[in-house]
Amino acid sequence: MVSRLKGKKIAMPKYMEKKIPYEHCYEDMGMIFADGRYTRMYLVGEINTENIKNYDSDIARGRMNDFFNGFPFSMSFQFLIHNRLVDQEDYLSKLLLGDKFEGTPLEDAAGEYDKVLSDNFSIGHNNVHKDLYFIASIKADTPEDAAKCFEELDITVRDSFKSIYGIEVSGVSLVERLRVMHDIYNPQVSGFGDIIRLSDGEGIDLSNLKYMKLTTKDLVCPKNIVTKREFIDYGILNDNTEYRHYFRAFYINAIPSDISASFVSDITNVSSNMLFSVIYEPVDIEVGVHAAARYEKSATKVIKSEKRDTVADRKNRTVRQERVLKEKNDRAYFNRQAFSDLKKVHASEDRVYSCTFAMVLFSEDLSELSLDTELLHISAEKFGASVRSLDLLQDKGLFSCLPLCKSHIDAKRVFDTKRLSKLSPIGISDAARKDGLFMGLNSINDSVILINRKNNVNLSGAIIGSERSGKTYQMKREIFNAAVGSEDKIKVIVMTDEYDDYIKRLGGHVTSFCMPDIFRVTKGYGLLDDDYEKKAKFLSALFVSLLKPDEYLREEEAERLCLGIEQECRLLAGELREGAYNFNKVNNRNYKNVMCKYPLLLEGFNKLEERGYLREGCGGSSYPGSAKGCEVGSYSESDAGHQESCGKGMDDNCRLSLYKVVDAAEMIMILDDLYNEAIEDKRKGINNFIFVDNADDMLRSVQASEFFVRYLNDTSSMQTITTFVIQDALQIISNSMNVVGFENAVLSCGYIKLLNEGPVERKKMEEILNIPQALMPYISNVPPGKGLILTPHSSVAFNDNYREIYPEGRFKEIFD
Repeated sequence: MVSRLKGKKIAMPKYMEKKIPYEHCYEDMGMIFADGRYTRMYLVGEINTENIKNYDSDIARGRMNDFFNGFPFSMSFQFLIHNRLVDQEDYLSKLLLGDKFEGTPLEDAAGEYDKVLSDNFSIGHNNVHKDLYFIASIKADTPEDAAKCFEELDITVRDSFKSIYGIEVSGVSLVERLRVMHDIYNPQVSGFGDIIRLSDGEGIDLSNLKYMKLTTKDLVCPKNIVTKREFIDYGILNDNTEYRHYFRAFYINAIPSDISASFVSDITNVSSNMLFSVIYEPVDIEVGVHAAARYEKSATKVIKSEKRDTVADRKNRTVRQERVLKEKNDRAYFNRQAFSDLKKVHASEDRVYSCTFAMVLFSEDLSELSLDTELLHISAEKFGASVRSLDLLQDKGLFSCLPLCKSHIDAKRVFDTKRLSKLSPIGISDAARKDGLFMGLNSINDSVILINRKNNVNLSGAIIGSERSGKTYQMKREIFNAAVGSEDKIKVIVMTDEYDDYIKRLGGHVTSFCMPDIFRVTKGYGLLDDDYEKKAKFLSALFVSLLKPDEYLREEEAERLCLGIEQECRLLAGELREGAYNFNKVNNRNYKNVMCKYPLLLEGFNKLEERGYLREGCGGSSYPGSAKGCEVGSYSESDAGHQESCGKGMDDNCRLSLYKVVDAAEMIMILDDLYNEAIEDKRKGINNFIFVDNADDMLRSVQASEFFVRYLNDTSSMQTITTFVIQDALQIISNSMNVVGFENAVLSCGYIKLLNEGPVERKKMEEILNIPQALMPYISNVPPGKGLILTPHSSVAFNDNYREIYPEGRFKEIFD
């Protein structure tokens, strides 16, 4: 091979022959022969983010289950993730805003955003590209037979990946496969194929090797692999050269049955230079059960003890028999678990695989390798998994991570396909973060967190935390990202003055509440359901909020009030529909005639008048907190007429708008009005962001919470991103009537920011969202700006504390 240092041709040392664990290569057939099996390699393409918008965890697991069951039983296979560094400046340039907002109110803010992103980008592992490979392995009598089998198998492989979010796979040529192996053995070393390339720029012709008395192993091998016994838990590649790299190999020792779908994605984010390999070998269930039973019998012993649970037991001297392990080690425990899993799937159509999970970390510096090792253990513990170093077997661990579908370590674990379906190596969470915006640092490995809310499954989001946990700051961060990361309209609904200056600084418009048309029904208002039935739900929520007295109602009284109003709203909607009335055209007098039949609704209508919401004409006197009053019957049919008659005073071209309200009733009216507007915008190709600060009152009645939960689901369906803040979760959780609405609202969100939580809220959120115990410290007694970001794809501990990561510069001043 050629020394990368001096350019001289040298022979591969004899001892290195065994360090490259394969026997033959077949260039024309794209195969490598190793350990009696032929293997072929495929590159797995990236997921189109449009294909995961409707992600459902149950459906995703079902697809992966079908994937594992769909291959021929004679085939073993391997997933290999290879992290490699890409040019940092080039990668960062794609994330920066640049001069996109030059000459706009966002110019200064965008410049500060770019500065803090650049300052923090070099801390963690950020400029990383993940290559995912699939390696299939089969047995055959001859290479020709193997090639024929692979021709038929290619279709199965492509169809299997196509069924998972439309992923495309492409065959990897032998030359490219050898290049991958070269990059594994020689991290960050260029010069693959130098010894046989005739001149720069020409392709590699493997036929030249025989004339030079070389083999393909000369193309991939390092200068040396040092794994002395005194190293114990690490090895060295290319020692005594300027390209020396330390490496440390691991295996996953234990994986809990309820593992998160983001496990593989998160654990492969701990280093920018690492390998993650899973080798799957099918297990014959019949043979496996008998073999496991024999092992269980030989590995356990029967212990007899006196049973004393009851008086009868003690009188009769009942004896209890218990089978316990003779040796309490990992091998014994996992074989017992394998026996249990095999028995469970014995009568099912699912398969069982013997799997080996291996990883290798690389680093130029031993101290940095130790740091990455610590991060790996922390990441694994976060999911309740256990990772162990392959002491004295470092080279074997490295060989198990080569794209050869061959394990060289005795660390096999038995899994059925249902359990494996939760461990998908396909990076769905990575795809969801594609083209994301900076939201802070990962608390575990200091990498920047990039989030694109539009790539998420469910677009609705919630921000929840205790007092002084940074909820308002996080809401402002979300608004800022919406402003600089999209061209969508942004609507903010608040009950305080603390957003006024901020919105104006971003070039937005601030307005007080103005009574919208509460009977406006845009075509498609109900989406797939009946428009008027949905409008009845809104009216019910509105009037309950208006009529709810200040004093506390007994639960049964509140329920009776809610049910009565809902029933009358449904009757009203039906009567108006049958009478051929159009909500946008009904005049005030006709409406009152209809309303008189329904006392509760009439009372609610009177409340609107008493509080100054409804006036004769649009120039009537205002109530506290109102911009102008409006009469219901005065609205015109067109949106422009509606804006003018409502007297909102809004600039139609204003992209960022803030609406100030004083209570839940006003909030409900504004939300409904913005929903109608969003439907019309959608037809014009315009999307919306809606932010709701202090949505607590929306969850204090059955009707209002039902309206709000449906609102979250419906806006998400039409790509309108709604984000709300819960200011006092403890008060809501403590009320048995409100807690159900709170749970439903949280579960309707595909993006949740949990900040510091008190013990009661923490316990409730853990229960609702099934948060792993290892993550609970990240929402317990933490300073403002720290917490968890939870999505269907991943759980990330984040740090957006501006005192820590923005100590200097003007970025934090944007949000003050």
